[in-house]
Amino acid sequence: MTLARQLGCGGSSLGQRIAENLNVRCLDREIISRAAQQLALDEAELAEREERSSSFWERMLRGMSMGPPEALYHPPTALSISDRELFTAETQVMQTIAEQEDCVIVGRVAAHVLPAHPGMVNIFLYAPLSFRTQRMVENSHAADEAQARAMIAQSDESRKRFIAQMTGREWDDAKNYHLCVDTSALPLPEIADFLTDFVRRKTAHVTG
Repeated sequence: MTLARQLGCGGSSLGQRIAENLNVRCLDREIISRAAQQLALDEAELAEREERSSSFWERMLRGMSMGPPEALYHPPTALSISDRELFTAETQVMQTIAEQEDCVIVGRVAAHVLPAHPGMVNIFLYAPLSFRTQRMVENSHAADEAQARAMIAQSDESRKRFIAQMTGREWDDAKNYHLCVDTSALPLPEIADFLTDFVRRKTAHVTG
C-alpha cells in the first residue's frame, strides 16, 4: 500500500495506524535507516540531508531521466554522497522490502518508483487548507498559520511539478489512485480503520 498525501493531512500517523491494523510494517523513517545501513553512513546524517532541501525528491526524479535508479548507484567512497546516490539507495530499499513482504509506504513517490503489482493499493490523502494549517500549527510543524500556509503552498507546487515531469499526469488527479480520501471528514482513527478495510477488500478481490 502506498500513501501519497498533501502536507498536513496526517499521512504519517495514518500510515502507522493502518500498518498496525494490517500487522505489516510502515516504511517511512525506516527507509532512511535501511539506506544508512546500505551506505554505511550515519542515519541522523542522512535524515538531516533530506530535511535540508524541500525539493530533494523533485531533483532526484528529474535526475531519473538520465537512467533507472540501479544505473545511477555507486557505493560511496567517503562520508559525503550525492543526492542521487541517496535517492537510489532509498528506492532500492523500498523495492527490496516490497518484494519480500506486504507493507505500507508513506510518501517518497512510492507509487511511481515501485513496479506495478496487482496487489498494490495506491491512496491519495487530501484535506481543506484550514484543516491542514491547523494541524501543522498544533503539531508544532509551523510557528503560526501564515508559516503553515506558505509551507503548504510550496509543498503542493513542488509535488505537482515533479509528478507531472515524471509521469505526465496530475499529482492530485483521482484517476491515478485507487481511492482519494478527505482526512478532515472523520477523526483520523476512523479514517485509518476505513482504509484498512478498503485495503483488505481490494487485496481479497485480487487474490480471490
